[in-house]
Amino acid sequence: MNLHTEQHRNRAMNAAQQLDVSVSQIWIYPLKSARGIRVESAQLGELGFAHDRLFMLVEEVPVKKGSPETQWAVMTLRKWPRVKIMPYDSN
Repeated sequence: MNLHTEQHRNRAMNAAQQLDVSVSQIWIYPLKSARGIRVESAQLGELGFAHDRLFMLVEEVPVKKGSPETQWAVMTLRKWPRVKIMPYDSN
C-alpha cells in the first residue's frame, strides 16, 4: 500500500468512527459502466471492493481523423448507452 492510499484510508476510517454510519446496500460493477450486482457483503481491499470494476470495454479508434494509426479508447455510456443494459452472469 502506498503512503497516499494509506493516508486516505486512515482519514476515511477516522471520519467513519466519528459518525453513526450504516450501510443499507452494497453494489459492485464487475464491468465498468455496465449493470451492477447487489451483494450481501463484499471484501474491501486497497483498491476498493473485490470484483468491482475489474473489466472495461474498449474500442479501437483512429489516433486522428483519417489516420491509419489506432489506439484503444474506453467505451463510455455517453457514446455507448446500451452497455448499461448488458446482462451479467456471475458464473
